[in-house]
Amino acid sequence: MWLSPSLLTFKSVVIWVIATIERQRMLLKRELALFAIFSAMVLQGCATLGADRAFATRDLAPGCQSMWGDWMRLRQSHGRAIPWGVSAEGVPVLRGTRVLAASATSDSTDRTAWLAQALATGMVALRAEWAIIPKPAKSRLAGDFPARMKACTQRWTRDLAQDAQAFERIRAKLEPADNYSVWARVLGLYPAAVPFMRLGIADWQGQAKARLAADWAPPRAMHYQVGTPPAALIAPLRRSAQLLPDVAVPDDQTLLQVLARHAPRLSVGFESQADQLGAVAARSATQVAIDVNQPTVYVQLGSARLLGAPRLQLIYTVWFPRRAAKSWLDSYAGELDGLIWRVTVDKNGHALAYDSIHPCGCFHMIFPATDVAIRPVQRREQPIIWPLETGRTTGPMHIGLSAGDHQIVHLAPVGADETGQTPASTLAWQAATDLLALQAADGSVHSLYQANGLVRGTARAERFYLWPSGVPSAGAMRVWGQHATAFVGRAHFDDPDLLESWLSPVIKR
Repeated sequence: MWLSPSLLTFKSVVIWVIATIERQRMLLKRELALFAIFSAMVLQGCATLGADRAFATRDLAPGCQSMWGDWMRLRQSHGRAIPWGVSAEGVPVLRGTRVLAASATSDSTDRTAWLAQALATGMVALRAEWAIIPKPAKSRLAGDFPARMKACTQRWTRDLAQDAQAFERIRAKLEPADNYSVWARVLGLYPAAVPFMRLGIADWQGQAKARLAADWAPPRAMHYQVGTPPAALIAPLRRSAQLLPDVAVPDDQTLLQVLARHAPRLSVGFESQADQLGAVAARSATQVAIDVNQPTVYVQLGSARLLGAPRLQLIYTVWFPRRAAKSWLDSYAGELDGLIWRVTVDKNGHALAYDSIHPCGCFHMIFPATDVAIRPVQRREQPIIWPLETGRTTGPMHIGLSAGDHQIVHLAPVGADETGQTPASTLAWQAATDLLALQAADGSVHSLYQANGLVRGTARAERFYLWPSGVPSAGAMRVWGQHATAFVGRAHFDDPDLLESWLSPVIKR
């Protein structure tokens, strides 16, 4: 994503590649072996699919089976698949996530909790799909079909929780896939491309660190702060929360307070309307826009393991109309841009770490807010890890974003610098899952995301030279759960072990 031919002379690059050719050859052999295994699994899956396809659906009560069949036919004819969680043919309603894949299920109690969250995840998608289908087409399933289908699934899962063998079959089917294409890595000679991708990554990280270390004083800036989160936010947040076992979500009032406390204050260098935050608005089934007259922050709840314990995460997303082109050859420019800001908190609501990406999955940055040790770099791409000097923080952070490319160039606790205290526009609150079904001015409902998880119209030219990384359409905006964050190696933003793979407790001697 950040190739820079000025870094090294052509001669030095050639010498470097030759010096590492043997290691590249071995890595290529490993990718080819993985591809062969993958192909064998696909063939085996095809051989058994017919017999296994309906193994779960047939366990529903007869009336529920009929209702589910009617729904699948209606969805195929008039709807759009919503890429929220992992669905599987033959498994009604339930959807998997990386958090569920990482959750232990040693007994029926654990299985019951697992199935409840898989059902909640599936219902988020089902309700969005139901909303998108035109009203006249839904007459055969009149009434509150989602509620009736949820009741059917609850009855089925009560029995499923007691059957360990059947449960494991469901769990395996809902296992999230790797968000990398093995085909692209094999055909793109990934091992040979790695040194060049590392050069570009190092170039961007060097520039980003220099900007963070420098004073930031844009000549013009847009400033944003949050208002009071509405109580109506609680229900969608709880329904869509992806939680590890033993992660405690506070009561409603405390949750609203914690969300407001950690919501960032934002200042954005201003050069054009591309630098104004807004609300995502549907224009049609193929077009969305950012309404800069309604600056909005979209929120959701997640969880991760960090410093030896499962932790609650507060996830905030803001959207820009576009990433502005810095030149006519700017391969990163395009429609829609944004920032995802995640706060990992302890049981008292104090921040342990902040991290961020853009909605393409790019530019992963980690800001530890307490004492941690950084794990040694292995054969993978390390995000920027920038420890904060403020110690454990209890309040919001002020984030400064650059004009045009919207990179984080300033970070400090609110109140610690003058820029963070400048009068600001107020951000409205919405649940991130509202983006799955947006109502247009004509009353029709459309999703921000295509069935493949990408946002239509946001493709970037960088995808043409980053495809050997295996990241589909690198640079395009995408749905939660599909944010691959590394071009070298593999990493996913929703992996609950991602932060702990880089940060560990400080060993005191």
